Amino acid sequence: MQLEIAGEIHTLRASWQNYLTKTPTRVSVEKPSSSDCVVKKGFHFIALVVALLSVSQVSVLAEDAPVKLVPVLKINKELDSFVYNISHNLRSPLASVIGLVNVARLDRGKKPEVIYQYFDMIEKSTLKLDETLKEILDFSQNLRTDLKISEINLKELCDESLNRLKYLKDFEKIEKQVDIISETTFHSDHNRLSLILTYIFSNSIKYRDVQKDSLFIKIIASISSTHSMLSILDNGVGIHPDRLPKVFDMFVRTNENSDGAGLGLYIVKEVIEKLNGTIEITSAYGEWTRADITLPNYEKPNC
Repeated sequence: MQLEIAGEIHTLRASWQNYLTKTPTRVSVEKPSSSDCVVKKGFHFIALVVALLSVSQVSVLAEDAPVKLVPVLKINKELDSFVYNISHNLRSPLASVIGLVNVARLDRGKKPEVIYQYFDMIEKSTLKLDETLKEILDFSQNLRTDLKISEINLKELCDESLNRLKYLKDFEKIEKQVDIISETTFHSDHNRLSLILTYIFSNSIKYRDVQKDSLFIKIIASISSTHSMLSILDNGVGIHPDRLPKVFDMFVRTNENSDGAGLGLYIVKEVIEKLNGTIEITSAYGEWTRADITLPNYEKPNC
């Protein structure tokens, strides 16, 4: 088997060289630089190699085709989108910082309060960059690490996840209610569940409805011997019906005012699927949003 794979990779490398020299560059929204094209093609090649090494998941479409594999098409498409969009989300705040630094140099003779405004804008851009990098790391970690099952106090974990978001604007103005009904102990992956809660709570706070006098996040959970059902409801701005079917897609923003990368709910779904669970999001635009999550209750923690 290893010799067969090695032979296929050797053939693939030859095809790859031909691809580099003969395949025309595809142009999306804006024309990428030559370095972007090389990076894209590099990821295409990585995707093909990964697919070949995952022999058990490979399906040949035609016997007379050199390399026509179902997983390759999916991985290639996802990586192409990922590289382009991530490049934009990383470069955009960096470009803003560079621009602000240059403007600040021109205005260095002005009053200190003017310069401090530039510092505030630079901080905003770097925080946006940091958030995108964190999302990439969360996504990578979920893919690469195995489940680590332990006993979880869901009430404490909800409180911890909420407290982690105290820095967000108007956090203290939102009423938080946590109601856990438990028949037994709950076992799951602590880090992954914490990640899920943090992303969803963060959305509830970021997309609050400032026009409403009373804001809330209500968490209701029931735990049985086989599974846990968790419902998270907020009375924020809601999700527009046009956006709702695509909320779990990569790089889709649930709100037109969002300045994030659009990876949050995509990562949430990936993590939940890793836990063999399900998630459904419903919303009434301008009124409320609810996330319903079902997770298995793993019987025994990993030793």
